[in-house]
Amino acid sequence: MLSARVCKTYVAQYPDPIAMTPGDDLQLGKRDPEYPGWVWATSTRTSKSGWVPEDYVEFAGDQGSARRAFTAREVSVEVDERVTVVEELLGWAWVKTADDREGWVPMSHLMGGSDAPDS
Repeated sequence: MLSARVCKTYVAQYPDPIAMTPGDDLQLGKRDPEYPGWVWATSTRTSKSGWVPEDYVEFAGDQGSARRAFTAREVSVEVDERVTVVEELLGWAWVKTADDREGWVPMSHLMGGSDAPDS
């Protein structure tokens, strides 16, 4: 895990996003033009939607099924906030904040390693 500093405020965009488990049936939509490798999906089990990694989906036209568990939960962060990067995936980082909030944040909003001096 890597410590990082937030260099640009990020406000979570989806308050109740998709969380899928292996085998969940999905209705698939458009692919993300800004972050390649992501596809919009809606769980037929929960009716929740969100961006999921294409590699986590078994495609069958505009339908599919989840290959593995995933949550599209994002977390809001403020400039200069310290976070721990737990995972990096397709331009996004799953982070844990000092007050134990967790979720996805765009990598472009973080500075890590030698770019994150202690304050």
